[in-house]
Amino acid sequence: MKLPGQRLRRVRQSLGLSLSDVEAASRLIAQREGDRSFIISKCRLSQIEQSGSAPGPTKILALAEIYGAQPAEILLLWKGAIRSR
Repeated sequence: MKLPGQRLRRVRQSLGLSLSDVEAASRLIAQREGDRSFIISKCRLSQIEQSGSAPGPTKILALAEIYGAQPAEILLLWKGAIRSR
């Protein structure tokens, strides 16, 4: 079974998104929401993908929007219950 971060990376890659793409999209979300906590830096996303550390709530919301998923689907990556896209 793949680690949560590896599953998250697979989702990102299947969508054809780079780390930079995700960071840029998260900055737009943060600007729209008026809350910098939505920003997911390339470094932080790489850390999440490599170590499997769980992102915080605002980052989960941003990832869900960027990946076209429900927040629960992103959370389920850490339970191993999300189906491959």
